[in-house]
Amino acid sequence: MLIECDSSSLVVHLDAGVTILGTVPSLVKAWKSSQCMEGLDWTKIKTFGSTRETSNVDDDLWLSSKSYYKPIIESCGGTELASCYIIGSKLQPQAFGAFSTSSMTTGLVILDENGVPYPEDASCVAEVGLFSFYMGASDRLLNADHEEVYFKGMPIYEGKVLRRHGDIIKRTVGGYLIVHLVCTS
Repeated sequence: MLIECDSSSLVVHLDAGVTILGTVPSLVKAWKSSQCMEGLDWTKIKTFGSTRETSNVDDDLWLSSKSYYKPIIESCGGTELASCYIIGSKLQPQAFGAFSTSSMTTGLVILDENGVPYPEDASCVAEVGLFSFYMGASDRLLNADHEEVYFKGMPIYEGKVLRRHGDIIKRTVGGYLIVHLVCTS
């Protein structure tokens, strides 16, 4: 996807003294590669937010360096959830391109190839399963069978059927979560 770099809207935000700036990783990549944001004063930014797609560590480092290494709070979710299910938190150490915790209303497990959850402290790479009662999550689809898309074939965990999201998640030794593959239905 080609994104044209136009610094005019960012200049307006920076000139207004914005302290929290939301971004999208593909936009940051375009800013970095085109160098169209060079010379702008980013020093009032205290925190960046990033969502919609998987971030790149090098691009996050470049962005953070523009504001004297302020944090980038990542979030990952989906329209069907009406929110994010994993997020970065300023209450925890952060790592570029990674998430530090599940969001406040979310319960999740990472499932092995047999649908059995890995221990919470185990490093692993596999599909994420969400607890089925998720505040804000959809309960019907317009063009598909909701039960079949999100619940069919999902294992039972603590007496409840898990909800499919489709993402492949890596949990690192330090407990950070990295989205390896975003599956959209």
